[in-house]
Amino acid sequence: MNKRRHAGWLLALLLCVLAVANGSSVASQETVQFSWSADRLLLWDDFQGKPPVQAQDMMEAAQIHMTIRWQLQLAMEYDCQRQLWTATIDQSSLTVTNTMVPAVSWVDRSRQNSAILSHEQGHFDLNEVYRRKLQAALAPLTAEGGTADAAKQALQALIDTTSQKILSLRAHTQASYDQETCHGTDLQVQAAWNKRIEAWLANPNQTP
Repeated sequence: MNKRRHAGWLLALLLCVLAVANGSSVASQETVQFSWSADRLLLWDDFQGKPPVQAQDMMEAAQIHMTIRWQLQLAMEYDCQRQLWTATIDQSSLTVTNTMVPAVSWVDRSRQNSAILSHEQGHFDLNEVYRRKLQAALAPLTAEGGTADAAKQALQALIDTTSQKILSLRAHTQASYDQETCHGTDLQVQAAWNKRIEAWLANPNQTP
């Protein structure tokens, strides 16, 4: 087919930022953050936020705040024979990040211990699982339209639907993790979840 690429139609899209705290949405904050890394586990020093006044009465001894962000560019291509525009995601531009926000992550110092820290690491690891799942799901998305704007809008709708579906699953899994482990206090169940999360990191497609 006779196709010609219109580089001038490359559009930079800064998509929405999702901030999560143990599976609950929170407002994004302009603070120092660091990305998840298999070589860099959480430390209690990373929990720099002030605990709530009622922290000692809460089931949670600590709470990690995390963000998932993604950024991409759209590439537009026109097919002269079919008279259709195709919108795709420029693969070199697609980035999805999972970061921890120390300034708003907190711990009740009277209850901090290695088991609770391991539980919070599990939250961060789960976020990484769904970051990988989201990146894999976004990459192949494509849409067509009779005009460039129609193709862009169709692809944007696909991006929104796909991301919200995966992030909704992430929130459900994070909540189940807290509930089933009793916020990390049930060590036997926590150990089972640790193995599950390790397997999901190796293969995100195994997630619910």
